[in-house]
Amino acid sequence: MAIFTNGGDRKPLMREILGRVVESPAEPVPDHAARPDAGRAASVYLSSTSETTVSGDERGRLWLEQVPLGLAVDAGDEPYRTELLGWRGSSYLPAEPGPGPVAFLGDDGEGRALYLHTGRADVRAAGRIAEASA
Repeated sequence: MAIFTNGGDRKPLMREILGRVVESPAEPVPDHAARPDAGRAASVYLSSTSETTVSGDERGRLWLEQVPLGLAVDAGDEPYRTELLGWRGSSYLPAEPGPGPVAFLGDDGEGRALYLHTGRADVRAAGRIAEASA
């Protein structure tokens, strides 16, 4: 199995190494009864390595579209789009393989999340709310 460490999906490397040392926990499973809260999550979130747009659609689904920036582009990361499925409270699972769970943290005083946590905390871009689309 070829393993690459400078970009892309890092989960196969983690599973390969940890699987030789410890028993890996089961992959998380979506809770289909948990409905995504687009009003809390929909926005654009920024970090030095990505711009992520989270938006809801007319069917109540929640979508994440992530575009790599800076060092992430240099490392070979690709744009990524997936539906987010309910899991635990304000944490969601991507429907497509790729990054693990994401969480919407904090409160801006109006019920909207301040941060999108994807392994790093991306901050809500001031004044940029994602329109309902998908």
